[in-house]
Amino acid sequence: MSPPKRSLTPSAPCVVIASQTFSAFATVSPAYIRSMLAILLALTVTGYWLGSVNAGNLAVPIAASVSSAYLTAVLPWTEAHIGQGASAVNRSVNGNRLVSREPRVTVEVDPALKYIGRLEFDIRDAAHAERVVFADADAKGNVRRLFIVQFESMLPDHQGSYDFASSNPVRIGPYDFNEAVGKYEFAASIKAKPGAEAELTREFLAQKGLRVDAPLFIARYETTTDQQRRSEMVIFYWEDRAIAGIEGIADRAKRVFRISAE
Repeated sequence: MSPPKRSLTPSAPCVVIASQTFSAFATVSPAYIRSMLAILLALTVTGYWLGSVNAGNLAVPIAASVSSAYLTAVLPWTEAHIGQGASAVNRSVNGNRLVSREPRVTVEVDPALKYIGRLEFDIRDAAHAERVVFADADAKGNVRRLFIVQFESMLPDHQGSYDFASSNPVRIGPYDFNEAVGKYEFAASIKAKPGAEAELTREFLAQKGLRVDAPLFIARYETTTDQQRRSEMVIFYWEDRAIAGIEGIADRAKRVFRISAE
């Protein structure tokens, strides 16, 4: 069944819009929410709502200013509740260039690693994560190098913040990351935590005709992206151990990508 036609007529900028919109999110379908977000983002290019817009069953009188602060609040909240629809609006990939609105960051990836796609999942009942995946594989689908940017935010009902220790800080673009390197095997990680990120990622790659069976080296970079430390960005770089030794894995990883606040 299609969602009922809704009319939002704010009497004050942003505050009333936010109140009515959040109320609507609790009762309407993801398709309705995606339509709303698409309109908000398109109109925010100019910073104002002008005239009237209709999108399917969605009727929106346009009569108020839309602030970037409002979108900063509404997009992570919506992403945590409806998943891919909001993430697709919030982030885009063009070739090997990943552009994120929240956090506002651009990641450019070595063209030798091809964009594979994205997957989303909840981490227990604590957080929602999106992984944007790039890979370099041989003709048989064996992954030689794997690069993932993970955007993660705590769910609204979950208390607390990311409080990881930064034992090896490195500056990359606009962020201070904690860097860690080591050995990694997907099979061992899945055995230790079945159904978690490693298994979901391996299944996603298998659907794309790719395998991660070989022993790997890993370089991992983690940073928080908001003042409350409830959102973070994690960058992973895996490399087949047959390519080179673990010495220099961090330098090889950092040559694969560039980050800027654009």
